[in-house]
Formats: sequence, C-alpha cells, structure tokens
Amino acid sequence: LMSEFPNRIQSITARLDKVSIACDKLTRSASLKKVLMVILRTGNQMNAGCSKGGARGFHISTLQTLKSIKGKDRKVSLLQVIVTHIMDTDLKLANDFLDDVSPTAEANRVDPEGLRVDCAFLSSNLGFLKECLRMFTSPPKEA
Repeated sequence: LMSEFPNRIQSITARLDKVSIACDKLTRSASLKKVLMVILRTGNQMNAGCSKGGARGFHISTLQTLKSIKGKDRKVSLLQVIVTHIMDTDLKLANDFLDDVSPTAEANRVDPEGLRVDCAFLSSNLGFLKECLRMFTSPPKEA
C-alpha cells in the first residue's frame, strides 16, 4: 500500500499539470480572444437586421455548432469560412492560436474518472498510512 502512494501521487500530479498548463495557456491567450471576436463578428454579420444581430457575446456551446452550420451550397460550414478568413487575413493569428491551443490535446487525454479513482484511493488510505507512520516513528512504550 505504501509503495503505491508515490507512484499514484506522481501520476495524479502529472495529469493535473497537463490540465493546468492547458487552462493557463487558454486563459492568457490573446489569440483565443481574437478568434472568439472573429466568431462574434461573423455571427453578428449573419444576423444583421434581426434580433440576434449586434450581440455582445455568445454562449460557449455555440462553438459546437460552427461545424454544423452550412452555407446555401450545403458544402461549406461556418467553421470552414471562419478558418479560411483567419488564414487569409491574419496568418500570425492562426499560428499563435494553434500554438495556444496545442496543450489542450494532452489535457483532453486526461481521464477524469481515472483521476477521481486515484484521488479516492489516496484519500481512503491516508488515515491508515498516518497510523502506520505514527507507529513506526513514535518511541517504544516502556513496559
């Protein structure tokens, strides 16, 4: 049991580091903010003249729909239009964005259930280990 703790702690730490690095990179990303602004502007242009035009923001779930929204020809998605626009107008933004989101690929491979199981294992056995350490480190009782 005690021999498993260091490996589990190291494994948990490594997985949490991947998620932390990705979150930090995204929250500090100027390119992500610019890409989100391009998406907002594109949506406002598409919705000009109706109640949804002139929006100041959008729900994060909207990002999932960009691939499924198709043009009149039903061949090109809104996502493809936005990517092409960014690639044609600001290649540096495209490269910066790809650099900023690259850590999310590793973070996405972190299994949250496996992390939960490992943390639960450590938590449930911590009391037992504390007692073992106390027994081994306390001075022997006099008879």
